Amino acid sequence: MPSAFSYAWNVKTFVQAHLKGIPIRQVGFSRVLRAAMKSVDTRSSLFSVAEHERRTHREFVESAGGYDAIDELVRQSIQETLDAFLVRSLQDGRGPECWGMYMAQLRTVGASMAVEFPEEHRVCTMADTVEKWVKPRTAGRGMG
Repeated sequence: MPSAFSYAWNVKTFVQAHLKGIPIRQVGFSRVLRAAMKSVDTRSSLFSVAEHERRTHREFVESAGGYDAIDELVRQSIQETLDAFLVRSLQDGRGPECWGMYMAQLRTVGASMAVEFPEEHRVCTMADTVEKWVKPRTAGRGMG
């Protein structure tokens, strides 16, 4: 299965952006990016180039340090993207394991909302539920 870096124009654009100091972020789910990092191979980009343009492509790749150097740049940008995901997913230094809910907990919240807010519990959004029920019960605990 071809990756984005199976195409010469992506490799060239990526390297040119890097040389200009433009931050490069990859797009995709974290688990997909982690898997992709293991299989980065920009050599396949040569086959997306018309036969008469391959020499120019090879020269460009060589001027950028070769395929191995470009592969390493791609892996670095994937790692930087994953690191940015981690930083953005923290709330007060705590990850999602501290602010997620199990289904049993969600059922308890739903039942409590029905008792405490009988008029409106059926139309409350999750954001309403967090404001009215979760936050007051978890304030100051680093969770919720």
